[in-house]
Amino acid sequence: MTNPVTANFGIAKPNPANDISLDVGKLAEAFDTIDAVMKLISDAVDTRAPVSHPHTMAQIEGLLSALAGKMNANQAFSLDSLSDVNGAGLAAIGYVLVKAANGQWLPSSPLAALGNHEHSIAQIVGLLQALAAKADASAVYTRSEVDALISAGGIKIGQTIEWNSLTLPTGFLKENGAAISRSTYNTLFQTIGTTFGAGDGSTTFNVPDSRGVVARGLDDGRGLDAGRTLGSYQADANAPHTHGVNDPGHAHPHTGFGGSSLIIATGPGLYYGASLTSAATTGISIQSSGGPEARMKNIAKLKIIRAF
Repeated sequence: MTNPVTANFGIAKPNPANDISLDVGKLAEAFDTIDAVMKLISDAVDTRAPVSHPHTMAQIEGLLSALAGKMNANQAFSLDSLSDVNGAGLAAIGYVLVKAANGQWLPSSPLAALGNHEHSIAQIVGLLQALAAKADASAVYTRSEVDALISAGGIKIGQTIEWNSLTLPTGFLKENGAAISRSTYNTLFQTIGTTFGAGDGSTTFNVPDSRGVVARGLDDGRGLDAGRTLGSYQADANAPHTHGVNDPGHAHPHTGFGGSSLIIATGPGLYYGASLTSAATTGISIQSSGGPEARMKNIAKLKIIRAF
């Protein structure tokens, strides 16, 4: 009968059919075999590194050469040293880099980088609020009307305002009667025409001349200042009035009977007397007051007109 052995290493196992004394030697051989296998395993484990263990850079094959091809962590470089940037070193202050179709980054001004583009009203910060403060939000305005409201604070071309500085705001001219171009200020010309002067009659027209005078509302049929036309000038004048007089009084000297001139008059009674008066003045004069013109209390303001 064949003696049984282990499946992997073929080590003889005890045979139940044998006398136990016969299997003692086989057990001794089995233990020797097991010991030898365990020794091989132990030797093999000793040649392996722990799961967690350090290495020097030199022990890692190829690491030093790979790092040599990289730049130092504190190394400085310019944009132009990058392979995909061109011309950054010569770019002016305030320029930005824009990626071109060929993949290169090139310097450009912000305006050029943006290019032609449009914005909706909602995209312009604060515009909706500014427009809401000018008129009813439900009102409909054209773009030109919106531009005019924004640029001049709601003052329309041809409108006059008082100004407290000799430096004019944008869009305004002094009301000094000057002749200005009909083409340059076409919108103003279409508004006021030649009401305040025709200029040279063909290429210019006049703005109002408000220097040194005050404005008076056009009568327009009321009857207080009849016959006036829009823009017409009116000189100063006084209404009919009276003055007080200075009268110091006077007397005529005379003599009684025996004078060189005797006058006797008859009538219902007898009158007589003598007078030596040959000439006399009254001394009466008209009281005067006022200055070189008739005016009310006033303060000087600069009148300007919205022209563009």
